Amino acid sequence: ISYLDGRLAARGFELLHYTEGDLARQLRPVNAFITITPLNDFTSEEIQAITRFVARGGRVLMVGDPTRYEIIFDEEDPFAFEFELDTNQIPLNSLANEFSLIYNGDYLYNTIENEGNFRNIILKPEGFAEDPLVDGLEQLAVYGTHSIQTGPGAKAIISADENTWSSATDRPGELVLAATGGNGRVLALGDVNFLADPYSTVYDNSHFIANIADFLTEADERA
Repeated sequence: ISYLDGRLAARGFELLHYTEGDLARQLRPVNAFITITPLNDFTSEEIQAITRFVARGGRVLMVGDPTRYEIIFDEEDPFAFEFELDTNQIPLNSLANEFSLIYNGDYLYNTIENEGNFRNIILKPEGFAEDPLVDGLEQLAVYGTHSIQTGPGAKAIISADENTWSSATDRPGELVLAATGGNGRVLALGDVNFLADPYSTVYDNSHFIANIADFLTEADERA
């Protein structure tokens, strides 16, 4: 996520790595908490620390990645494939659920219009909500993404078009790829790959990443 790191540095912020210890204490001096495709569930103490951090005005970025799952192709039919999940358990949900957000155990695809591969979803303003995170954006691309369910108090920020399907249901339409919760202080993204080179410079991805940096560094006044 070097491009995001660079955008944060340009705003006078730096990334600090959390590995263990008292998370509540380590969150006190920071603006935001970022978690990317965790391999284990958050503990109850960690969840409590993060929810209190958000209640005080802190920001959270959660990023998923379904690419660890296996896709099997039919060599005779390039549009025929099977999607196999290693597990339906997504550790990120142990935290996301606290903010009325759910990462689905799926993988989105579009065989009609894509960025060179059916997994690479193109996103356009028709699917963008009115929100500073997507202000000024004309087109994005993601490179392997979960869909996200939004519950009470959560808000869809980016949705795919009617030609984008979910591998879990084999149904198109109304698929959310980015959403906010926690009174707009928590951002959930279904794809990590667009944050990395060279994908960070495709279409308006770099602009979106800059907007994410603004979101993370403009934390509310905390008590």
